[in-house]
Amino acid sequence: SVTKLITAAVVLDKFKPNHTFSTRTLMRGVRLGAVIQGDLVLVGDGDPFLISEKLWQFAADLRNMGITKITGDIVIDNAKFADPIRDASRLDREARSVNAYDAPISAFGVNFNTFAVAIAPGDKSGSPARVNIDPYSISGIAIESSIKTASSGHKSNVQIMRGSGTNKAAKLTATGAIAHDDTIRKLYRSVGDPVTASGEIVRSFLAAEGISVAGKVKLGRVDRGDKELLAIESYPMHFIVQGLNKFSNNFI
Repeated sequence: SVTKLITAAVVLDKFKPNHTFSTRTLMRGVRLGAVIQGDLVLVGDGDPFLISEKLWQFAADLRNMGITKITGDIVIDNAKFADPIRDASRLDREARSVNAYDAPISAFGVNFNTFAVAIAPGDKSGSPARVNIDPYSISGIAIESSIKTASSGHKSNVQIMRGSGTNKAAKLTATGAIAHDDTIRKLYRSVGDPVTASGEIVRSFLAAEGISVAGKVKLGRVDRGDKELLAIESYPMHFIVQGLNKFSNNFI
């Protein structure tokens, strides 16, 4: 926490309170009507507050530009941060984690490089609870849930562990019970592979706006011939610093 205070002082001095980061979005290929025949390239600028609200607006902007299909891949350019994404003390969290605060660092990272898992009671006592990624399901993320709906008045106790599946996929294992009269709960867990996770979250927001992406998510670099579509502007630095200190956010 002391380090956070020093960090806040330095960034406010270096960048000033109204500084913003700009996540560039480019296309690699040609656009024919509503179709981009090629890749969507996302260039990370180190925005630590790239959250669902920003991605929702980004996807809506592409829809309003008339884009409905991308035939290629989602390419993530994380070149701005060339150092390892985890320090030595947290390398063991890559394979599995039960926390959100040990998330890896990347120049393009969505929702603080965490998954949000929504847990709600089922229709009746004894039925399976409703467990889903929030706000949208994510390709390649498997959920294995044994959470049951307990009787009303029962003390809810739910746990989520993020482990590694196959081909860089993640598996979320959910256990425990939630009372039938309990409200929805949300738990946050760090991602293992920030490139795949961030790219698939982007895909889910695009899909919600009717924009399909045929290809895969991959790490890459921006090319000279890539054409800029739009930029995702961050919140101002004073807002980011408030989140850093008020919520003691390790990722920021």
